[in-house]
Formats: sequence, structure tokens, C-alpha cells
Amino acid sequence: MPCVKRTFIVLAGLVLMLAALPAAAVDRHKAANALAAQAASAYERGDMGKAATLYLRAFQLASDQPAYLYGAARAEQSAGDIEHAAAHYQQFAALPGAEPARVAKAKAFLSDLAVARAEAKASEAERALAAGDPALACGLWKQADGLARGQGAYLFKAGVAAQDAKMPETAVDLFRAYLRVAPLDAVERASAENRLRTLAPPIAAPAQPVETKAPATKPEPMAPQPVVVRADPIAIAPLLPPPPPKAQRSLALRIAPWATAALGLAGLGLGVGWNLDYNQRDPLLRPQAEKTAAIAAYGAGGVLLTAGVVWGLWQVLGSD
Repeated sequence: MPCVKRTFIVLAGLVLMLAALPAAAVDRHKAANALAAQAASAYERGDMGKAATLYLRAFQLASDQPAYLYGAARAEQSAGDIEHAAAHYQQFAALPGAEPARVAKAKAFLSDLAVARAEAKASEAERALAAGDPALACGLWKQADGLARGQGAYLFKAGVAAQDAKMPETAVDLFRAYLRVAPLDAVERASAENRLRTLAPPIAAPAQPVETKAPATKPEPMAPQPVVVRADPIAIAPLLPPPPPKAQRSLALRIAPWATAALGLAGLGLGVGWNLDYNQRDPLLRPQAEKTAAIAAYGAGGVLLTAGVVWGLWQVLGSD
């Protein structure tokens, strides 16, 4: 009878543990839906900062719903927070479950945001230059050029700032980069060429030494050399057999880690059940052997569960 009771307690514990997992997931999704509804209301009212915060909280609860992250990026873009909006658009576009139509829109928004971010960096550079920090202005203009994907005007301004900051090597590199992308009729092209000539004048070619011809001498006859016939390495190279096909894991091997994890979970439940049964008895009727067996079942179950999960993840991630 005690064995039947312990078995019933173990099974009940396992059922409760397994039932709690989907219930918790359902609760998280309900909470995420409620936050998303509040975010949509804030978005309609024009409170973009609150909408973005609520959408991000909803995505944290339900990361399998990429639409929440997209909503946060839209709200941030509308609020003028272009840095966070760009980061969240990039994250959304990389999610596997993202809707293709919204991914296309996110990429289009990223192009628009890149121009806006470049203009913002250029404004920061102008303020740094006005504050007397040409080195900082040079770095900001280089960032603006990276965001604008090769706008020659930013490169030219960065080169001028580097020249003012007494960084001639950086200025030379920037002016040369500008001349590679700037059109031939660009306004700053002549100025860039003049500055480049000042910073890096052309190096004159060294004078060639005058060759003096030695008096002609009669060549001595050469001894005949043996003819060596060398085999063509390509012709005699053996053909290597194709690599053997990669062996596929058997069904039993693929199931083994999850079976191990299930066995470990059963061991945990068994240890919990034995421990509960042990604690409910009269202190005088508690054999130490059962307490030790409960601890051992709990420990072995934890080890098997961890090993099975790690083994299974290794198989899934390393299957390619």
C-alpha cells in the first residue's frame, strides 16, 4: 500500500509540473495581448513614447509575436527616436516568424532612417566644429558618410576637419576617398585636389643610372646539357575518390537524449514524491534509507534531465 501511495504522489507531481508549463505560456500571451491593446490605444492618441514602451513589454512577454516589435519601431520612428527605431527594425527583419510584407516595409523605413541619421550626425559635426573640436567633427562626418553610403560631401568635410585637427594622414585618406566617389563636376573637387597636393605632394622619380657597356667578348662554347624529361604532375595525379556521404543519425539515437531527459524528469518527480511521503509520516516511523533514496532519486533525476536537454540541443544545433 505505501508503494501504491508513493507512485500516485509521483504521478500527480509529474502531471502538475507538465500542466504548469502551457498554463504559464498562456498567461504570458494574455498579458502580452493586454499590453499590445494598451499600446495601440496610446498610438492612436499620439502618445508614441508610451506606445513604444508598451509594445516592447509585450514583446518581452511573447517573443514569438514579431508584430509587437514592429509596432514599437513604428512608434519610435513617429516619436523621432531614430536610433532605437532603426535598431528595432533591424531586429524585426531578422526574426524568422516576421511577416514578409512588414519586413519589406521595415527595410524601406531603414533606408529612410539612414538618411535621417546621417543628417543628424552631420548636424552634430557642425556643432563640434563650431565648438572648436575639429577631431570630433571629423569622426562624426565619417559616421554620417557611413550611414549615407558614400555621400561625397561628408567625406570632403571630414577631410577638411582632419586637416584642421593636424591629422594629415587621415586627411589624405579622406580626400582620396572623396575623389573616388565625387562626380567630375563636383564643387569641392578642385579644392580637394589642391589640398591633397599640399598634404601629399607627388614624389619625383629617382634618376636612372647611366649604363656603361663593357667591351664585347667572344662567348665561350657551352657544354651540351642532358635533356631531362619531367612527368606532367597533372597527368599522373591520382583521382581522389569522392568523400563518403554524411551518415544520418538513426531514429533511436535522435530519440535517446529526449528519453534521457524524460527519465530525469521522472526521477525528479519520484524524489519529490518520496520526500513528501517521508515528511508526512510520524518522526518515529521515518527510516533514513527512504530519505536517502529520495535525495538520490532527486539528484539523479536532475543530472539525467540536464544531460538529456544538453544532448538534445547539441544534436539539434549540430545536425548540419
